[in-house]
Amino acid sequence: MKKIGIAMALAIVFVLTGCGSETSDGKDSSSEVSFEEKTSHLSEEAVTNLNDLPNEAKEALRVPTKFPSEPSLRVTANPPEGEIIMALTQYSGDEGKWNLMVHTYPNGGDEIGNEKESTEKIELDNGAEVTYHTDEGENIHFILWREESGVSHMIQLMQNYENPQDEVTKDEFIEIVTSMK
Repeated sequence: MKKIGIAMALAIVFVLTGCGSETSDGKDSSSEVSFEEKTSHLSEEAVTNLNDLPNEAKEALRVPTKFPSEPSLRVTANPPEGEIIMALTQYSGDEGKWNLMVHTYPNGGDEIGNEKESTEKIELDNGAEVTYHTDEGENIHFILWREESGVSHMIQLMQNYENPQDEVTKDEFIEIVTSMK
């Protein structure tokens, strides 16, 4: 539990100091994919939770199709009503051994801050340029993705496996992010 608290604190620090307000060459295919297509692989309960979000947030969402194992889903929006500043979709699995959080900022996310020294620019298979960062010996991975439309996403994977060989690698994390539609 202490590791998760530290990871959440690191996530907040990354959000505040993570990446600059410049727009990357992030491809914007999210709006070309319908909400039904984005969520067709999720459980009925998960889709019901996502349906509670306003249309603006649903259109901006990117939903992974690949996970380390079968996920459960929790959805929150901030603020819960009115103009959504950030929507959080949180997937977890293996009895809490991994937790994937997708923070979506429909109107940008300029409050994310300036780029950290330890970041790396990566081009995904779909051509999107993203910023990658890791903490705590690669137990926590972050990617910041800014789309041409102005929508921003911060994708965070936290792991707590007893056997390090079970952990999701950087390349596997990038595959998960690339699977988002």
